[in-house]
Amino acid sequence: MRLDLIAFFTATLIAFQARANGELSHLLGNPIQAATVSFGSGLLVISLVAAKHHGMKQGLEIGRAHV
Repeated sequence: MRLDLIAFFTATLIAFQARANGELSHLLGNPIQAATVSFGSGLLVISLVAAKHHGMKQGLEIGRAHV
């Protein structure tokens, strides 16, 4: 796997995220609301992906067994 390409795309996405957060803050006129929307939507997407991911389900089941 080419780590240089992964690093490039990661840096590009980080820059895009910063720009999107700035625009959202400007449109809403409130940086706290913008951060809440950004964090909440990201959490929702990651939760949906994790719920469908087979490895994540196995990890949660193993974690529940140890509690």
